[in-house]
Amino acid sequence: MVDPMANSDAARPLHQGGVRTPLLEVKNLKMHFPVKGGVLMRAKKVCKAVDDVTLSIHPGETLGLVGESGCGKSTLGNCVVRLNNPTAGSVKFNGVELTQLSRKALKPYRKDIQMIFQDPAESLNARHSVREILEEPFILHDMGEAGFRRKKVHELLEKVGLPSSAADRFPFEFSGGQRQRIGIARAIALNPKLIICDEPVSALDVSVQSQVLNLLLDLQKSMKLSYLFIAHDLAVVKHISDRLAIMYLGKIVE
Repeated sequence: MVDPMANSDAARPLHQGGVRTPLLEVKNLKMHFPVKGGVLMRAKKVCKAVDDVTLSIHPGETLGLVGESGCGKSTLGNCVVRLNNPTAGSVKFNGVELTQLSRKALKPYRKDIQMIFQDPAESLNARHSVREILEEPFILHDMGEAGFRRKKVHELLEKVGLPSSAADRFPFEFSGGQRQRIGIARAIALNPKLIICDEPVSALDVSVQSQVLNLLLDLQKSMKLSYLFIAHDLAVVKHISDRLAIMYLGKIVE
């Protein structure tokens, strides 16, 4: 793994003794899927999508995770946010072991760990207006009344560079870059500490990618965010990351 840039440690909190405390610690994480076959569709093999992965992310840091398609990058991100329950291993957030928490006990931590998905056209509900999409996190976590939520929606749209009038439109009325800005607005709605960015610019035109990357950098600075930035394009990762991990066949190889 490549050393962090020299200026990336200055603003990060230190533990006693001068050692930085990780925000996210992943240790020996495994995610194995059964491969079924035969007449009775019994499990005959195991697909080791994530196989003994260990990594850490500190407050305010971006860890870039690079690898070819199918190497397990997105599955690793899904395990961190518990969209998949890992087969084995540890995922600690602020020192709390997430893999052992029940669905109810995990709910408070979901505010602090959010996700930006690769394809905004698929990740945004086409039947809901932008207002409904951005209000949903507040409703799920019982935060604020209708007036509070309307105000927050307008603030979120402003943060991601969209007009407040966008709240009354639907996702299909926007370009790909604008839809991804809506996805980013949803991810930052609850002031998270960590965002899993699952190839957030790979579905966008090259001319739009830099705008979205710069938006993510601006939000990181203003909101003190940490990113796990998943991508297959080294140039994109170099632009945004402090450290880089290379993944191949379910393992971190460099």
